[in-house]
Amino acid sequence: MIFQKLMTAKNLIGLVALAAICGMLETAFAEEFTVESATAAADKGDAAAQFFLGRAYAKGQGVARNDVRAVELYKKAADQGNPEAAGGLGFMYAEGLGVGKDETKAFEYYKTAAEKGVAFAQYSLGQMLRRGQGTAIDLAGAARWYEEAAKQGVALAQAQLGEMYYFMGEGLPHDPDKAAMWLAKAAVAGIANAQNIIGVMTEHGQGGLKADKKSAVEWFRKAALQGHSKAQGNLGRCYAEGVGVAKDAIQACAWLRLASSSGEQRDNLLEPLEKSLTPEQAAEVDKIVKDQQAKTAQPSRLRVSGQ
Repeated sequence: MIFQKLMTAKNLIGLVALAAICGMLETAFAEEFTVESATAAADKGDAAAQFFLGRAYAKGQGVARNDVRAVELYKKAADQGNPEAAGGLGFMYAEGLGVGKDETKAFEYYKTAAEKGVAFAQYSLGQMLRRGQGTAIDLAGAARWYEEAAKQGVALAQAQLGEMYYFMGEGLPHDPDKAAMWLAKAAVAGIANAQNIIGVMTEHGQGGLKADKKSAVEWFRKAALQGHSKAQGNLGRCYAEGVGVAKDAIQACAWLRLASSSGEQRDNLLEPLEKSLTPEQAAEVDKIVKDQQAKTAQPSRLRVSGQ
């Protein structure tokens, strides 16, 4: 499926998603305690304090990072019905942090938290249902949980839901209008894949969006700067063909080469352009490519506001 192609272990989008999940976990905590006060309260059985302290150990904030201790505290809080702690446990089991990786347990804990309204768990449950991790693939179920999280403002969920409405065979009826609505929210929040798809939709006037090639180029650029290979290819194409921007062989070659290095083949555009470059222009392309690769060597730490 398209989703499985996008979310591979070596794909930058997958790494960014993991960073964003960490951000969702962080935003789930109310800063009601210090480490000292949480330790005292946790020892007395306070579930909220156990949850807070578990997060501190999981993140290494105020204490040395200790995933095993984080799991112990999350478990104590979850056993008392703390839904955020259940979500935290789901994350730990899903990633194999402080405990053996167990997707079945991760699914169960995420489901417990999701049913109690924990947004990051709703998104994560959607991911597992869509991928068939810890459970059978259930695209309709994935869409339902994405929508629950999307309504709470989880940008990654908005992006995934928008994708499902946009692409054929993704478990939802093809609906460009709904796709545009959710993808636009995710794009504004900085999700690269959503920015690229919104760029495509804006270029062609899909989903009720006004056709605007200049705006499309800017959406491609936003995603390309995050290392999104399809957006890099689209941006290079725009520079090569003068779509929404003046033709520029140097910029076209740079972005097309970046896309190609990530497996997005645009050789029909790249090869003729490279042959037309002077040595000085080729050197400038090399510099742009190296600079951009250095900037995207580490995934951005997206924070969730709500492809």
